[in-house]
Amino acid sequence: MHFVFLHLDRRANSSISCNFWVSQTVTAYLPLAKSFMECIDRIMEQNTVNGSFSGWLRMLRTLCLQLCCL
Repeated sequence: MHFVFLHLDRRANSSISCNFWVSQTVTAYLPLAKSFMECIDRIMEQNTVNGSFSGWLRMLRTLCLQLCCL
């Protein structure tokens, strides 16, 4: 399983170029975010995770959902 971390380029000298870079990055990783969210749903449906790990999965799913809505 791949983990994707979006990194804002601090060298971007304007909000326009930074926003463009973020939108291009999110568009590129959107299919991966959707697949990752579906995988998390399948894991949680099995009810085989403990409480703290379940919390982390919910947080990751929320992040993926937010990426999908951008």
